[in-house]
Amino acid sequence: MTSSSLRNGHGRCSRNILLAAAATASLLSSVSMAAIVTSPVSNLLVPQTVAGSYINVVTGLTGTSAGAVAGWDLNPYLSAGNLGLYWQPTPAASHGGVAAVAAGPLVVLQPGAVIGPASIFNAGIQATAPNFRVTQTGFMGIRFFNEATNAINYGYMQISTTAATGFPATIISIVYENAGTAITIPTPNTPPQFAYNPASGQAVPFTGGNLVGSTGTGSVAVTVGTAGVGTGAASTTTTTCTAPTAPFSGFGQTVTAVGAGAISGGPLSGTCTLGAAPVTQALTCNESRGGAANARTFTLTCPAGAQPVLTTTPGSGSLITFAPRPVGGAASTAPISFQNPGLLPATVTCTQPTNTAFTTSPLSIVVPAGGSASTTVSYNSAVVGTSTGVLNCSFGGQAFTFNLQGSTLLPPPAFIPTNNVWTLALMALLMSLLAGVAVVRRQG
Repeated sequence: MTSSSLRNGHGRCSRNILLAAAATASLLSSVSMAAIVTSPVSNLLVPQTVAGSYINVVTGLTGTSAGAVAGWDLNPYLSAGNLGLYWQPTPAASHGGVAAVAAGPLVVLQPGAVIGPASIFNAGIQATAPNFRVTQTGFMGIRFFNEATNAINYGYMQISTTAATGFPATIISIVYENAGTAITIPTPNTPPQFAYNPASGQAVPFTGGNLVGSTGTGSVAVTVGTAGVGTGAASTTTTTCTAPTAPFSGFGQTVTAVGAGAISGGPLSGTCTLGAAPVTQALTCNESRGGAANARTFTLTCPAGAQPVLTTTPGSGSLITFAPRPVGGAASTAPISFQNPGLLPATVTCTQPTNTAFTTSPLSIVVPAGGSASTTVSYNSAVVGTSTGVLNCSFGGQAFTFNLQGSTLLPPPAFIPTNNVWTLALMALLMSLLAGVAVVRRQG
């Protein structure tokens, strides 16, 4: 008797016994409620022998012969050196694996595939070649006769195989629908993959600022690069960044997407306050994909701001002429005002003119943001004549020059007032004396 005959003989005997038992049971019990059932068969290493392993999907019973496994449904075994599959032949057209075409090889199914009455099945021996003789973990669609419900059930078997014969081979699990309707291979929960612009590792540009003290803005746009599947924590991707320190602020937002859903939260954005020199800082973020941490890092660079252009009254380069003053008189003074259109205070520094006839106070002038402040130049020379000098001031890269000119005069001549009583008396006395002198001369 051939191996095939032995398989058929054992199968018919076992199947008839179980069919009778099932028929009796059906009279005593109600029809079971439809459900997705996971077979007790789990992580079964297929023996690399001609007998292989006989499997009852419903009971999970396995053995190395048909007689040892009542109601067996499929029998993976070694066939001509390769992994083969033998199916229970009774009832007719009740067993087999999903194929692309009638009598074609069994196909490897992907998550989302539907196995049911509309599927094409092949119950021929060795129908697994060649798709299950490679290194992979895939799904095989199956149908079998459920002796507990007297119905053909549809399911899928996850099996791990190895090139180039299919062995070692392990049946990881078998899942079926017990009411005879179609079943779908579930798509596993998969978190979405985020895409960043700029990409992780790149610089984040800051724009909008110009002057020192102004504010620049920057952001990292987050989109779903590859959609996920499912719901819950295993299907969730969340990115959260550690907020940077000054001169940066912001970037503490959270961006989340679940499965094939859209982005919520974000964008990852912030600002920086421009200083006199650029400042660079790392922005460190964690992208949690299904609970697994993934580091994402960006470079924040706050550009240098320009110093404001200060103006002066009088303007830089002007000649400042002081009012003439007499020797010993009070000093002549002239103010110089500085105007600051910037967003931060500006400190103007001046140096005393080399000509000591001129002095400046204060030499350090703090000009408030958006305001003005002044210094005063004094002229006080004891030398009669004209004096010149130069006052130099600076702020940042700006230089201010003021030409100075002052003059000192002789004091006015002294004079005798004529409207004084004592003066009149003195003049009368002089006239009297002069008259006396004239009399003496005549007598002589």
